[in-house]
Amino acid sequence: MTATQVAIKNAVPQLAMVSKKGIPMLESIMKGGAEGRTIASNKTVDRVLHTLAQSGLLSNMEYANRIHGWFPCWTGTMVACENSGKPLGDMVVYEEGSMTHSKAKVRWIFPVPKEHRGKEDVILVAEHPDYKIEVDGFDHVVMARNVDLVEMFPSTSGLYAAEPVHGIPILDRSHYFADHNSNNGMRRLWRGREWVGLIMRQISYPARGPDEDYKMVSTVTIGWRVSSNIRTLVEVPGTDISRIQNPAELILG
Repeated sequence: MTATQVAIKNAVPQLAMVSKKGIPMLESIMKGGAEGRTIASNKTVDRVLHTLAQSGLLSNMEYANRIHGWFPCWTGTMVACENSGKPLGDMVVYEEGSMTHSKAKVRWIFPVPKEHRGKEDVILVAEHPDYKIEVDGFDHVVMARNVDLVEMFPSTSGLYAAEPVHGIPILDRSHYFADHNSNNGMRRLWRGREWVGLIMRQISYPARGPDEDYKMVSTVTIGWRVSSNIRTLVEVPGTDISRIQNPAELILG
């Protein structure tokens, strides 16, 4: 790998907001992926937040309010998991009531690769644009070209280490990596029961003392309603935020 290839691989891309008002998950995937764009992954959002923290701007109330306006957001990281203790079958199914048909159920379906069936306390991961959604009535089937398996996925919400590839919170504390928070590489996880859908990211600023800096808490949310209107961030091709002089330009829109 050449020095140029390493630089491109390690670049943290500038991001742009698809919709300030927020859009449901299916629309997020369709609009976010339009014109060959890539929806920012969970790990990419991590890296952008870490860059913001390194700039020192997270301690500035005015800029903290601006950052808060980018969240919550859908990421391009598609995941599927069963309820704790239930082994994977041939597919994971998540369903919720339709917003337009009172008696209908919207289903999101993630086919499980044969080699991963029967495994427990794991989560399947596919990154945009390596999947597409096939819609048949109220059924939405995730057709992924590449599916990763992350083991030791926690059974409950809480504060956990994050694995280094996708930034998924896991039980193994040997997988710390640089964090934008003050908790030594840990991530706050919010999870529901079985789920098929995009990871959502949220941030908050806990109460502080009069002489304390503002400290951001970032949450990896796995299990939000797919019909919720959430913002979406996409990568701006060919950019590297390490070259941006004004940190306010990290995310456009």
